[in-house]
Amino acid sequence: DGQCVLSLPHAGSVWGVAALPNGDIATACSDATARVFTRDPALLADEGTIAQYEATLSAQKLAAQEVGGVKMSELPGVEALDQPGNKEGATKIVKVNDKAYAYSWNSVESKWDQIGEVVE
Repeated sequence: DGQCVLSLPHAGSVWGVAALPNGDIATACSDATARVFTRDPALLADEGTIAQYEATLSAQKLAAQEVGGVKMSELPGVEALDQPGNKEGATKIVKVNDKAYAYSWNSVESKWDQIGEVVE
């Protein structure tokens, strides 16, 4: 029915996914790692590998709380775009739905133009 029943966290962007005949799920990620997720206890990674993976995910979660060296919690919301820029090309980063977007002041049109999403 297309409903999500499980979400698998990754340390990088997922480039490919394959459902294996035994029910396992294999992924290929931007961190140059292929991972196989299984429910079979006999096929689980050793404790050290699992601990390292969890530490990587934890570090990624902390990094996601900052963008462009600024804490997401400290970014203003879109209401900050109600204030005009002080010069042509002035930039402002605002939080929109838990993502950071950069805007540039367009003095000719007296408006903020979205440059794009801020990523590390």
